[in-house]
Amino acid sequence: MTDSESHFTFKICLVGDSHVGKTDLCKNYVERATDSSVFRYHKQIENENRLYTMEIYDLPGAHRHADMASHMCSGSAGLVYVFDKTRRQTLTRLDDIRERLKTLGNDAMTSVLVGNRRDSRRPEVVTYEDGRAYASKYGMTYFETNLSTERENAKQPFDFLFTEIEDRIPDPVHPSALVNQNIHIGPAFDTPEMRAKLFFSKK
Repeated sequence: MTDSESHFTFKICLVGDSHVGKTDLCKNYVERATDSSVFRYHKQIENENRLYTMEIYDLPGAHRHADMASHMCSGSAGLVYVFDKTRRQTLTRLDDIRERLKTLGNDAMTSVLVGNRRDSRRPEVVTYEDGRAYASKYGMTYFETNLSTERENAKQPFDFLFTEIEDRIPDPVHPSALVNQNIHIGPAFDTPEMRAKLFFSKK
């Protein structure tokens, strides 16, 4: 299926320091990517007679790109904060990123925290309890990933976000209910005939 067949589209952004594994997490989850200064990926999910297109943005972590990364997060339905469990400073760095993203002022974003072990040769310095405590403090759900040993588990943060975002869509659909959710009616409805069918149930 193509993006033109989607009923709904929404954006998810991955943020975090450089070299924490954001790109690896994306590539493990999606089918295709468009390369640019910002890596943009697409994931299509079909569920209960609806087709969703998830646009995933892998944002650069270098400090010089901070303003651009914050701007790209605007309009996101979900955020994935990523740090490296073998480098504690990458968790501390998320404090600065969170403060920047506060200016977006969007309560519709669902956020998760991912503690990724990018280099299995290095010892972990951030424990599971540390990561969970940080996530709990800021109202996030915590996940741990290690692509060298658990590729399927590394998909869980994205699957969780999809379920949370899908649950925000009313059934039957009413476009006005999506205005503040950062969820968009997809191209599949971009004809007079399909727009007339917009108020439909997935059952």
